Amino acid sequence: MKELQKRLGYTFKDEKLLQTALTHSSYANEAKGRGVCNERLEFLGDSILGMVVADHLYRGHPDLPEGELTRVRAALVCEESLVEVAQALDLGSYLLLGKGEEAGGGRERPSIIADAVEAVLAAVYLDGGIGSARKLIQKFILDREAEKSASRDYKTALQELVQRESGQVLGYQLIGAEGPDHAKIFSVEVDLNGIPIGQGRGRSKKEAEQNAVAAEEQKELTPEEQQAARKAKFLKEIREWVVALVVALVVVLFIRTFLFTIIRVDGHSMDYTLADGERMFVTILDKKLFGVERDDVVICHFPGRGHTYFVKRVRGVPGDVIERKDGVTYINGEAIDPESRYPYADYTYTLGEDEYFCVGDNLYNSHDSRTWMDEHISEEDVVGPLTEDMIVGKVRYVIWPLDEIGSVE
Repeated sequence: MKELQKRLGYTFKDEKLLQTALTHSSYANEAKGRGVCNERLEFLGDSILGMVVADHLYRGHPDLPEGELTRVRAALVCEESLVEVAQALDLGSYLLLGKGEEAGGGRERPSIIADAVEAVLAAVYLDGGIGSARKLIQKFILDREAEKSASRDYKTALQELVQRESGQVLGYQLIGAEGPDHAKIFSVEVDLNGIPIGQGRGRSKKEAEQNAVAAEEQKELTPEEQQAARKAKFLKEIREWVVALVVALVVVLFIRTFLFTIIRVDGHSMDYTLADGERMFVTILDKKLFGVERDDVVICHFPGRGHTYFVKRVRGVPGDVIERKDGVTYINGEAIDPESRYPYADYTYTLGEDEYFCVGDNLYNSHDSRTWMDEHISEEDVVGPLTEDMIVGKVRYVIWPLDEIGSVE
């Protein structure tokens, strides 16, 4: 204990505080009440260290912004910094450890010796006050501030550099780990766009990543590596374009299937309402949500005509009676084409619960439910009604040409 106090530059009035600071929980647990572990002191020491360092930086650097103050403080109070203090004091050799922790290399384990440093700081504070604790922190930590402030965060610096150019992808891969659990050495490879650009080793993965980037900064890419990086970037851009096109295609298909589509009028069967060449805005969702109603102008598929689109008006709905007599078509007893003389057999037909009778507004120049499925219109009373699944959507607006823009009634 005397040698440790000499290294600390502080003599305890109550050496039990120092002994407690050096007592790990594994030893206290095995001692069964004969000792108190250092966890409470570690808690207090962490706060004291943070406060003293923050106060020092705040007073000593009035021009530094908050972000930079935070970065420097983190570098001064991190585990790596405290491990360096512990190693300078040879603190591990003074620790009281349980048998299992001793056998597992606890005296060199970074987390244990870093915690012990904080516990010792708390012990000094309780024994000699904040002034004594501040002197200790100044001696072992704050005097190294310039070194810590100057040290570069290589990962952050490289990330900022990479982000200046879009499409760059930076990655870190763990490529190896060796040594016992308490003293592992990790190997990490850093790659840019899938191309390895540096390797590093360290006692932690984070330290290995920093060292890998530091190694990368100290070398230049060969022409072959530069070419490989350009190729990887090009392939990445191609993949991104392909993904974007696929997503766009899926969106278009979704819109055309479930929301709306644009269709061009081809023909004169809807003259007086829609002219040949006009483009229509067809709402698919409207039909799916609210169904089909009488007098709706709709886009549909003719029976037996494949997937060709036709535009017609719904004149008959489920339950209506369709009748042809002497070539004239009647719906519920009202003639819709009194001047027609279609050369087909007379019939009477009642529309089923999912059947619609659709005709063109240009009644005397329209191929529609009156003549669809000609080969079936016979004495068997079969006409050309549409089922709802043959109706694609409702025509709501004309959107071209510009002078014809408006709603469709």
